[in-house]
Amino acid sequence: MGGLPVEHSNLAATASPASEPVCRPMEPVLMVAACPFPCRRGTPIRIERLAETIARSGREVHVVAYHYSGENDGAPFSDNPDAGPAYKLHRIANVPGTWDPAPGPGLGKMLLLNPLLFAKTLKVVRKHNIRLLHCHHYEALLVGLAVRRFRPVSIVYDAHTLLGDELSYYAAPIFEGTLNRFGSLLDRVLPKRADHIIPVTEEIHDKLAATKVAAPMTIVGNGLEEAAIDWFRRQTGAVIAGRVVYAGNLAAYQGIDLLLDAFARVAETHAHARLVLVIPQPHEAVLEQARARGIGDRVTAVDADRAELAHELCTADVLVNPRIECPGYPLKLLNYMAAERPIVSFKSSGKNLKDGIDACIVPDGDVAAFAEAISRLLGDRARGDTLGQTARDTVFNHYSWEAIAQRVHTAYDQACAARGIGERDNADG
Repeated sequence: MGGLPVEHSNLAATASPASEPVCRPMEPVLMVAACPFPCRRGTPIRIERLAETIARSGREVHVVAYHYSGENDGAPFSDNPDAGPAYKLHRIANVPGTWDPAPGPGLGKMLLLNPLLFAKTLKVVRKHNIRLLHCHHYEALLVGLAVRRFRPVSIVYDAHTLLGDELSYYAAPIFEGTLNRFGSLLDRVLPKRADHIIPVTEEIHDKLAATKVAAPMTIVGNGLEEAAIDWFRRQTGAVIAGRVVYAGNLAAYQGIDLLLDAFARVAETHAHARLVLVIPQPHEAVLEQARARGIGDRVTAVDADRAELAHELCTADVLVNPRIECPGYPLKLLNYMAAERPIVSFKSSGKNLKDGIDACIVPDGDVAAFAEAISRLLGDRARGDTLGQTARDTVFNHYSWEAIAQRVHTAYDQACAARGIGERDNADG
């Protein structure tokens, strides 16, 4: 990789857990979240879990986010729901109207919410003497870079995805080429302006390295906190034969159309098969797609904001991940693995899964192979149980947020050093 400074996150062999306070003065950090918060989808969950775990390790953590959250988004894994977060949350000014918690850019976000996010971030930086920003996604990175024009802050950029791969999913197909080129331009220009980069996967790291970024990079994946692991361990619901479950959002990149095409094939040979979509409202559009394929009576939608996620996953016969292009790592896969049920996934989004060991991996976009993998698992419960047990063992042993937070602390220290920011001024007092 051309000698670029990089650290790979080895979650299987980590130092003392982040839940134990680190015995040294640490710079307070402000996490910039250009999204609804908290919200039960990938990016906001990652921010929330990192903020909580890092704060409990002894570092002062602030989060700046939009004025709204996802519906019914508390702390579902907590045994003590009355306990407040360990971090300090700051919201932008309330903006009237209805705001969609779904991912993706929008004019309202770019022209109104993100300028307000910049103003709030700058205010919090000044008030609390923040010198370290952790910016998630490009919109937050742009906010951080703007703040750096007014205050001497060090910026850690959390690269969850690459816009060259994802941006075109948020517009009509006629704009695909233009948006892919524009997204690739942003991938080349923006990340290199950070002081340290945290790619979620090795694929994102390698693509950024190809743009000749000078900033050090530390690969830090997603995880499950110990309370979430215990939450899944307590689930004892019996597996329901023929129950195929997808849990996630309905963004175009998730491949719901491919899933419906594949399940239509499964339904032809498995009379007992049912597809359950654990998705946010509204549901009618996707249910109409199912009816158009002749499987309307075999597909059910469950409101993700009110669902008992662990129960929905743990009672599945098969769990499915129909996403194709995914330079990041879908957080849903960690939940799937923790549920101890077999997983069928397309190759590009099934990172860290091993075909025939803890999942069934099929070529990207091969609907027939996806359907065949589901069918085989529906007909072989013993094999599915074996795959699920291996997946659960893997996630429980190697993917805790406590282990992951140690890598983030290291990235913070390196980013501060790059800007000449040392220990807190009162450390010698």
